[in-house]
Amino acid sequence: MIKRTQRNRLAAGVVLATFATATVAATTTLAGNAAGAGTAARAGDQQAAAAKGWKPAWHSEFGSPRSQWPTEWRKVEDAPLSAWSTKDRGVVSPGKSQARNLAKNVDLANGKLVITTRRLCAKAAPTSETDFSWLADSKPSVKACSGARKVPVYTSGRLQMEAAAYQASGAAVRMDFRATLPSDPATGTRQALWANNAQPYCSYDGKTVTVTNLGEVDAVEWYGNKPGASYSTTHMSCATNGAHPGRTLRREHQDPVKAGSTHTWTVIKRGNTATYLLDGKAVEEKEAKAIDSCRKAPFTVPDTASCATIMRSPWMTILQGEVFAGKYKAANRQSGPNDKAAFPVQKLKVDWVRVYTG
Repeated sequence: MIKRTQRNRLAAGVVLATFATATVAATTTLAGNAAGAGTAARAGDQQAAAAKGWKPAWHSEFGSPRSQWPTEWRKVEDAPLSAWSTKDRGVVSPGKSQARNLAKNVDLANGKLVITTRRLCAKAAPTSETDFSWLADSKPSVKACSGARKVPVYTSGRLQMEAAAYQASGAAVRMDFRATLPSDPATGTRQALWANNAQPYCSYDGKTVTVTNLGEVDAVEWYGNKPGASYSTTHMSCATNGAHPGRTLRREHQDPVKAGSTHTWTVIKRGNTATYLLDGKAVEEKEAKAIDSCRKAPFTVPDTASCATIMRSPWMTILQGEVFAGKYKAANRQSGPNDKAAFPVQKLKVDWVRVYTG
């Protein structure tokens, strides 16, 4: 893990993170949910003003009325839910995750995208990461599984913008996300709005690290075990030695949030700088320095990695829920859930995704 030191908030209200690929930011938004078309329109106007100087590229409004969109977005084609890949994926990251990603856990309701994470109780455990045969004879349950259906199986939803027309490409790209966090956190869960450059992650076979040009920016990661904070993290390539060979080189930033709260997070890729903001304000910077620069600590990427490739590769937007694998540990925000305790249904509600070029 990266060593944490004193908080550092720049007086100008901007945390700069020089990064060869991306920037994470969150723009001004109204606190809470917008009530009524007038309020929603004003919220959209504020967001549009915050994006001054950027040109709208594509967006997903997830069924909200066109009258509620900012004026500049009414002239831009709305990418429907069908443009996103929402298929049944099984477990995306075996070993780290145990959530079966199901298409039915992604839906539209009241002009919002809803990603649902829930526990199902099954009669038998899945036989593989992509086995769905257990699903037909399972039932959702907030309470711990028992009786004939005593096997807990956790499910969530994942959207990926894989269409080339909607990739975040170019020297300067801004991605805005407005969303409401689940109101009743469940242990072992994570909600995430993020993007990566579609390059593979590094691998380590115990002897050799296979280095890649992976770049990732997490606009927000919100953990059920630590619901009081919004985490924003940059990842670049990986370490080839030290305590964690093959692990991405990363720096983490955080800001306080509350369960059930609504915010706007933004990811910006411009040149070699990255800026982390939440609702238009600088994040609580927990590192001694606010500068994240390719080939400068902690991003001392291997010589075989290319900062230029990391920066110029198209970026894919991802919206998802998650349930971690492993035993439950309250102090570990990435531990698995407590199978013997209640598991409230998690609903991440996304108002919109808006992508600009600069």
